[in-house]
Amino acid sequence: MCCGGPARHVAADLTEQWQGVSSKPEFADSANALSYVPFSDHADYMTIVQQMYGALYDLNVEPDFVAAGNANLPRYKVLLVPPLYSASDGILQQLCDFVKNGGQVVMAFKSGFTNEFSTVREVMAPGPLRRATGFHYQEFTSLPDPDRLTPDAYGVGDQNMGAIWEEFLIPDTAEVIASFDDPYWKFPAITRNHYGNGILLMRGPWSRTRCSVKSFARSSSVLA
Repeated sequence: MCCGGPARHVAADLTEQWQGVSSKPEFADSANALSYVPFSDHADYMTIVQQMYGALYDLNVEPDFVAAGNANLPRYKVLLVPPLYSASDGILQQLCDFVKNGGQVVMAFKSGFTNEFSTVREVMAPGPLRRATGFHYQEFTSLPDPDRLTPDAYGVGDQNMGAIWEEFLIPDTAEVIASFDDPYWKFPAITRNHYGNGILLMRGPWSRTRCSVKSFARSSSVLA
């Protein structure tokens, strides 16, 4: 999803938005690939898309749905990237270049994990995204119950929780915004990385409510 400014209105039907996209192979591949290796039995790729879309709707921001690899990405200021699980090195490099050239990205977990053939990469995750994300990892786990995050960087109170998925992120250059408040696994949950002239914000766990996603996007300055 790409954002350029405030909206007068936002279409309510995601399927209508997709009809305007002439080619969407990378996003479609990620959704399809994750259907074979689900990260949860009550959330999936489209759950994340709908949360992101709902948060933008609440903020009165009209997004465009743009296929990964679209040559027009540089015309946007902000990209919201749902789990880009299956994508070529070229697609991921395009996102890195977008950030380096001054763009801002809010990215979901499981991005960059496999190539365009859904084959796990031979390098540390998140593969070619590592420079833009500012972290790497090789371990991850599912979360049977939500874990509290600390600190409450976006002032969402009881909603300051991470659920479903945790990647054991090891920061390289990324700033840690919040971490899991776990006695054993205090890994970063939300990170911010300055790369070139832009910023990439990574939210590792899933949030149960779009209210917390909205606060995350608004307070992170990417939609200022």
